[in-house]
Amino acid sequence: MPPAKYQEFVVSEPFKAKKKHQNEEVFISYCSITCPYCAQKFVEIPEELLYSKKSCRILEHIRQCPNYQKAVKPAPEKKTIDMQVLLQRAQEAEEKLRLLEKKSAKRLKKALQAIWNEQGDGQRPPIRDQADLNDRLSRKRHAERGHNAPIAEALKRICKSKRQAKRLRSVLHPDGNSANSADLDMVRNALGL
Repeated sequence: MPPAKYQEFVVSEPFKAKKKHQNEEVFISYCSITCPYCAQKFVEIPEELLYSKKSCRILEHIRQCPNYQKAVKPAPEKKTIDMQVLLQRAQEAEEKLRLLEKKSAKRLKKALQAIWNEQGDGQRPPIRDQADLNDRLSRKRHAERGHNAPIAEALKRICKSKRQAKRLRSVLHPDGNSANSADLDMVRNALGL
């Protein structure tokens, strides 16, 4: 563990005092620090913050202490940003964001068109957006399923209740029970599936 800094500064025993910056009557433990060069109590720090705040408070004091003879690094200057520069940076960031949005919109349209050309019939006008693509693909799937419509209507006439229809669908499903495979094949052949 490194040696403690500023060992020559005297830290008092903890004492109870009203908590600063609060309207309520709350008392906490404080420690005061006395400068050995000017013999002045220059700060009171809450006891729980003593070890985290002690060195920075002492450094602030010795920069101003008239009796301290050693060289001390001056406090760093605070950087200030001109409002014009800040506004210019904000405008540049907004412009970059607009360009990025345009590029990404173009990429999306190209990707959607490529998907449509791959899955669609290629005769329709260009896709406008994702909703348009979803609409066109669902219409295409619905049209492709149209050849099964007579079978679906026949199943509706055969089944008197939803439970029967559900049971029939589960029997006809290709991942169904292998024990029913002979019956399943016969029904499929009869229905033309």
